[in-house]
Amino acid sequence: GGYNKGHWKKGIPKEEYEKSLMRHLQKYFANKYEGANEEPEVDHLAAAYFNLQGILHEEEKQNSTNSKRH
Repeated sequence: GGYNKGHWKKGIPKEEYEKSLMRHLQKYFANKYEGANEEPEVDHLAAAYFNLQGILHEEEKQNSTNSKRH
């Protein structure tokens, strides 16, 4: 991929995770059901899972920040 190791630790906007999640899911399903060959070297399901975890991580950070303010 085009990312450096540990890049997610710096914080990635949730929207970037969401866009990447959808892109990898689309490629996964295209490859599986439509005979496509979208980036066959990439494990799109694992990449989608990573993005889901990233979304949850960012939401958790946001929620913990919000709860500290109240």
